[in-house]
Amino acid sequence: MLRREPTTIKLTPDDVKEFYREQTYNTISGSSEPAENQNLATETQQRESSGTSEKENEYQPNKRAARKTNKTARGPKRRKTVPNNIDQLENFQENHIFETLSHAEVAVADLAASWLDQFEEDKYDAVKDMLNFVLRACGCVTLVAKHDVANADSSRETVAEIQAMFEKQGSHEYPLGLAGNSKNANWRDFKKRCLEFMDQVLVAASEQGVLYEDDELVELLVAWLGALTTSNARPLRYAATLLCLQMETTLCSLVAQTSTAVNRAQRQLTNEQRNIDNLLKKARSGTKLAAAKDRAAQIEQNCQLYSEHKTYLETFLQDIFNTTFAHRYRDTDAQIRQECVRHLSYWIDAYPEFFFESIYIRYLGWLMTDQDVAVRHEVLRVVLRLYQTQSMVAALRQFTSHFKDKLVEMAFYEADTRVRSSCVQVLTEISRMGFLDTEEVVKVASLIFVDDEDLVFQKGKSASRLFKDLAKFIATVEAQSLAEFMESNSATVEKVAGSLELGIKDLLKFHGLSQMLVEAEAYYSSAVATKPVKMRSYNSRTAKVARVCQNLFALPRYHADGAVETLCGYVLYDFSANAEIAKIQHSVELSHAQTFFVLGLISAAATIYCEADANEFHQQMFPKKHDDQANDRMLYLGKLVAQLDSLFDVCKKTHLAVFLSLFTQLAKHRVCETLDQTATETKITAQLLKTFREDQLSSYAPESPEYYNSINFHFAQLFEHINTDSVEVSLKVDEVTRELAEELKLALKDADRVQVGSTLCKLMLLRGSATKSRLLAQLTPLIDDICSCAASLPLSDELDQLVASNRAAEYFSCLLFLVSENLETLTNKLKVDPDAEVLDELHRHLSPLAPVKRALLELVASRAQNIDFWYAVCSLYLDVFTTLNLLKYYVGPHRDVLDHFFDTEMSAEPLSSSQECLLQLFLILEAQVASNKQVELDRTEHEDVNFETAAVDDCERKLCTFVAKLMLLDKTVGLEPSVVSRVKLNRAVLGSLFNEVLDYEQVEMKEEEEELPKEQPQVQQEQQGPQELQEPLEQSSDQFLHTNTSVPNLLPEPVPDLVL
Repeated sequence: MLRREPTTIKLTPDDVKEFYREQTYNTISGSSEPAENQNLATETQQRESSGTSEKENEYQPNKRAARKTNKTARGPKRRKTVPNNIDQLENFQENHIFETLSHAEVAVADLAASWLDQFEEDKYDAVKDMLNFVLRACGCVTLVAKHDVANADSSRETVAEIQAMFEKQGSHEYPLGLAGNSKNANWRDFKKRCLEFMDQVLVAASEQGVLYEDDELVELLVAWLGALTTSNARPLRYAATLLCLQMETTLCSLVAQTSTAVNRAQRQLTNEQRNIDNLLKKARSGTKLAAAKDRAAQIEQNCQLYSEHKTYLETFLQDIFNTTFAHRYRDTDAQIRQECVRHLSYWIDAYPEFFFESIYIRYLGWLMTDQDVAVRHEVLRVVLRLYQTQSMVAALRQFTSHFKDKLVEMAFYEADTRVRSSCVQVLTEISRMGFLDTEEVVKVASLIFVDDEDLVFQKGKSASRLFKDLAKFIATVEAQSLAEFMESNSATVEKVAGSLELGIKDLLKFHGLSQMLVEAEAYYSSAVATKPVKMRSYNSRTAKVARVCQNLFALPRYHADGAVETLCGYVLYDFSANAEIAKIQHSVELSHAQTFFVLGLISAAATIYCEADANEFHQQMFPKKHDDQANDRMLYLGKLVAQLDSLFDVCKKTHLAVFLSLFTQLAKHRVCETLDQTATETKITAQLLKTFREDQLSSYAPESPEYYNSINFHFAQLFEHINTDSVEVSLKVDEVTRELAEELKLALKDADRVQVGSTLCKLMLLRGSATKSRLLAQLTPLIDDICSCAASLPLSDELDQLVASNRAAEYFSCLLFLVSENLETLTNKLKVDPDAEVLDELHRHLSPLAPVKRALLELVASRAQNIDFWYAVCSLYLDVFTTLNLLKYYVGPHRDVLDHFFDTEMSAEPLSSSQECLLQLFLILEAQVASNKQVELDRTEHEDVNFETAAVDDCERKLCTFVAKLMLLDKTVGLEPSVVSRVKLNRAVLGSLFNEVLDYEQVEMKEEEEELPKEQPQVQQEQQGPQELQEPLEQSSDQFLHTNTSVPNLLPEPVPDLVL
C-alpha cells in the first residue's frame, strides 16, 4: 500500500510556542499518587539523540527497583524537578500531529490518511503519536514512548504516571481549552481541527476498510483515551473525553450511512426477487433469469456485508457510550458535561434508530437539573429540538411522563432567564402534543401574572422575554383547545356562523383566551402571589392586566384580521337575541370576569397603537417600518373611537376603571383630535365628569395599594391628560370644580367633617396638571375654614371613623396641595422674573399659608389618642416646616428679603413644645418596634409613660420614615440636642434599617463634601432614593412635599448653607 504523506507546514519553534506565551493553564484540580516507575519518552529521546550518559542528562527516568519479599518502610523520595514547558527542554522533538494541527492552513484529511498509513505499518507507534498529540494539546511536556503503549492492559498505570508528572509542572499551557481566546489565527480554530482530525481518521479507515478489518484500531484508541478520561487532571480528562465523544459522533454518521445502505440493498433485493418471479412465469427467459439471479446473489451478499458492518459499528457505539459518556455526563467539570449533552444531541439526530431510546434520552432528563446554567440551557435546547421534530413526538411520551413535573417546577423556580424561557418553550411544545393536564396548563399560565413583589419573579432586563414566551404558551394552549372544540362541534358552529355578523371562530378564540386568563389569575392569587396586596403602583391589578394583555395582543393570532373591531363587537353583542346560538352559548357568551379581560385587550390595543414606536410591542407587531404604518395605526384607532360611546354604556356600571384607562390613553395622545372626532371626545368626557360628580368615592391612604386598584386612581390619571383645550371640556371641568367647592363650603359651614372629607376626596383627584390651576383658585379662599376644621379634628367624636375611612387623610392631602402649589408658583415666579417685587410675591403666596402653620402646631400639640392620626399629623408637620426652611436656599439673590419676611411675619422654626410632641410620638413608635423585635430599650430619666400600650400597624416602616424626616428637619433648622441624642440612643438594637436611615444622610453628605471645592460647598438631594430620579420643577406640583409616607424632595438646585 502506498503511503500518503500529509501536507504539512514546518513551523519554527517560535511559531509553535507563540500560543504558550499567551495562554497558561495554572489550575489543575485533583491529585493522584504517582507510581514509582515513570516512563518518560522525553528523556529516552534525549539519551538517544545526545548519546551522553544518564548522569549528563538533566532529566533521568527512575529505574525500576527489584522486587523484594521483605519490604521496609522508606521515607519519601526527593522528587525531581519537572520542566514547565518545552522551552526548558533540550533537543525536544515536537509531536508531528500537534505541530501540523497548530497551523490554520493544514490539510486535515491528508494528515489523517498519513496517520492511518502509519497505523497499518506500526500500530503502536501510531497510537503513541496519537496519545502524545493529546498530551501536547493539554500542555503536558511528559510524552510516552512506543513501548509504553504496547500493552493496553497497563493503560491505567501509565496514565497515572503521566498524570503525576503533569501535576508536578509549575504551570500548564492549555492549547485545547484556551486556544479559542487566542489572538493568533493559527490557534483560534485549533479545537475544531483536532476534532476534524479524529473524524477524518475514522472516515478514512471506513473508506479503506481498515475500520472493519482491524479491530484494534478503535479498541486501542478507546483503551488509551478512555484511560485518560478517568484522570484527575482536568485538562487531560477534558481532551480525552472530547476526542472519545467525537469518535462516537463519527461512528454514528458511519453507521447511519451503513444503515441506509442496508435499507437500499434490501429494497433492491426485493425488486430483484419480484423480477425473478416474473421471469419464471415467462418462456425462453433463461439468460435474463440467470443474470437476475446473479444480481440478486450479489445484492444479497452486499446486504449481508452492510448488516455485518452495521452490527460491528453498533458494538463500538455501545462500548464508547458505556466507557465514556455514562461516566463523564456527571463529571465535576461543567464544560465536560456540556460537551456530553451536545454530542448526545448529535447522536440522536444522526442515528435515532439506535439512540432515540428511553435508555439514552433519559440522560437529558437527569441533566435538566444540573448545577451549571450552561448545561441546563444546552439540555433544554436539545429537548426543545426533539419536541419540535414531528417524527419524534410520539416516542417522547414516556420521557414526558417522567420529567414533565420537573419542567413545570423549573418554569417557576429557575434562576436563569434563558433557561426559564427555554423551559417554557419546551412546555409549549408539550402542550401542543396534548401531554399537559388542565391543572398544569393553568399553573404555568399563572406565571404571566407574576411581578417583582413575588419570590418567583424573574429579575433582570431580559425578564420581558419570559413573559413573551408565556404569552405564546397561552396562545398555543388556547389554539389547541379551540381545535378540539371545533372538531367535536363543527356542525353546530357552521350553523351558528350564518346567523352572526361576527366571526364565530374569533369569538370562540377570545372566549377561550379570556377564560384561561380568569383561571390563571385565580390560581396566581391563591397559590403563587407572595403578598395578597401589592405595594407598588405598577403591580396593581389594572396595570398588571394591561401588561399581560399587551403581551398577548402583540401575537399575530390576536391582533390580525381586524381584531380591535372584533373585540369591541364581542363586548357589545347581545347573545340573548340570537336563538341559534343557544346550543353553544356557554362557549361564546362572556362572563363578568371574562369581559374584564376582553376590555383589557381593547385597552392594550389602544396603548400599543397610541404609543407607536415608543411601545416595545408595537415594534414586535411592526418590525419593519413602511410608509403606510401610521395610516394603518390611525385606521385601527378610528374603529375604536367609533365604538367609544357604546363601550361606555356597557362599562359605566361594572368596568369603569378599564374604560377610564382606555379613554385616558386616547386623551393623552390626542387621538380624537387627530381623527377629527372632538365631538365624540367631548361627549364621553362630559359623561365621565357627570359620573365623577354623582358617584360616591371611597378614600384611600396616600400611595396605598388599594388606591392604585381603585376608580380614584383612574380618575386622577384622566385629569392629568384631559383635553382642556376644548372649550366645551374646559367649561365642564370648571363647572364640576365650582360645584364641589360650593359643596365643600357648605360642609365646612355646617361642621360636617365626614362630608368635608368626602368632598375633599374628589377635589384632590383634580390635582392633575390639566386641572390643578382651577382647583387652586377654588380652594385658596377656603384655606382658613379648611385649616380650622382640620385643627378641630382631635376634638371630634368622629375622629376614629374619619381615620378608619381615610377621610382624615383627605384633609392632609389638601393642606399639602395648598403648600406645595404656592411654593412652586413662588419659586417659578422668582426664576422667570428675577426683577419682580419679592416682598409682594412673598405676601401673595406665603401669607395664605399662615393658617396651615397654625393648624399644624395645634394638631401636633393635641397629642391625639388615635396614633395613626397623630402620626399623619406629625409627618405633615415635618414635611411643611422642613420645606419652608429649605425655601430660603432656593431664591438666590432674594435671600435677605426672605429672611426678613420669615423673622417678622411668618417664623418657620418649630417650637420647643412641638419638638417634645414629636419626641413623644417617636418613643411610641420605638417601643412598638422594640416589642416586635423583643429587645430591651434604654430610657432617659424623664420617660415616665407606658408607651407599649399603644398599638401601631407597620410600625418599623413608620418609625424609619418618621426618623428620616426628623433628621432632615435637624439638618435644615436644627433640633434640640437632647431630642437628637434620644432618637439615636437605641440604634444598636433597632435593626439595620433604622441605622441605615440615621447614617444615610451623613454618608452622602460626607461624599459630597469630598468631591466639591471648599469654596462652594453643596448638598446633594438627600431625600432621593438610590434608584429614583427627581422630577423637573415644572412637572410636579409636589416637588416640595410628598405624602406623609416619604421624605420630602428638595428642588434640583444646590443648598449652599447646609453642610454638616
